Amino acid sequence: GPRAGLMVGRADLVNRVVATASGLGLEARGPLILGVLRSLESYDPDTLRRDSALAREIAIVLQERFGADCVLDLCMGPTISEEDVLTIALEGQNDRASVYGLVPAEAACILGMILLVDNGFVTSNVAERPGARVSLRLRPTAAEVDRFGGPKMVVDAVNTGFQKLRTLLGEPQTAREIIYGSATDKSTVGV
Repeated sequence: GPRAGLMVGRADLVNRVVATASGLGLEARGPLILGVLRSLESYDPDTLRRDSALAREIAIVLQERFGADCVLDLCMGPTISEEDVLTIALEGQNDRASVYGLVPAEAACILGMILLVDNGFVTSNVAERPGARVSLRLRPTAAEVDRFGGPKMVVDAVNTGFQKLRTLLGEPQTAREIIYGSATDKSTVGV
């Protein structure tokens, strides 16, 4: 999900469900069906278990660093809500973001962009479809975590991203350029 899923059952019941779903405009188109097929062909439960174990390891260290109340430990990766992203960023900042009108969604977007540009992390809040939540959701795979240097390095990168975000709370124009771009320079994240 959310664009496609697999349904297994008695042919007569599956056909009725498919007919109803199609009538509602919910049919899976060819490319989606092929995507589901390729996912099933390459599915390996050991890979999923390893990815989940590393994701949980990352979540635990993030909870230790930022607080268990701010970091949700979901089975496939930690999540920090946009409100908690701003709360963490404001730590010791005397609520400077409110002075400049920075809202939680903007803070989470900026953090996601920092992680993308500085580390190559593709997070849900920068690669999701319009209208999706902008919380910071890490969905690490074991291969990518290993390539990056291990769970500690991932957590260190997130921590460095928060440090950079804290700096940007006092620079509202730079913060907005990271979100919306700049007419003169698109590489404003490297401040």
